[in-house]
Amino acid sequence: MAKQVKTAVTRSDVAKAAGTSVAVVSYVINNGPRPVADATRQRVLAAIEQTGYRPNAAARALASGNTKTFGLVVPNINNPFVASMAHMLLQESLNHGHVMLLGDAGDDRKRELELIQGLLNRQVDGLFYTS
Repeated sequence: MAKQVKTAVTRSDVAKAAGTSVAVVSYVINNGPRPVADATRQRVLAAIEQTGYRPNAAARALASGNTKTFGLVVPNINNPFVASMAHMLLQESLNHGHVMLLGDAGDDRKRELELIQGLLNRQVDGLFYTS
């Protein structure tokens, strides 16, 4: 038996389920730029729930130029001060709608530089670095 590949649910799928246009789905997801009647908004939200739609963060980042991601590179997360600082930065990132990627260099300078380069290659919006 051939294995079926599950494809991601698209805005078109949500629009079809809600009986609206893709543009209306976009307006609901992005809270604008145009208003949506409350009844229509509720249908779209129900269709999102029903279909399991999740916005594509990579596509959104390409369109907006903003990844909503910060990077943090630390010399060694086992250090209690570094762990505390990482925890605080993570909380602040989450409070502002960002996620944080942590790179632990394990006291290895070469690895530290590779982590920095890797985070920059991923187009993080900001990079916290302590050496």
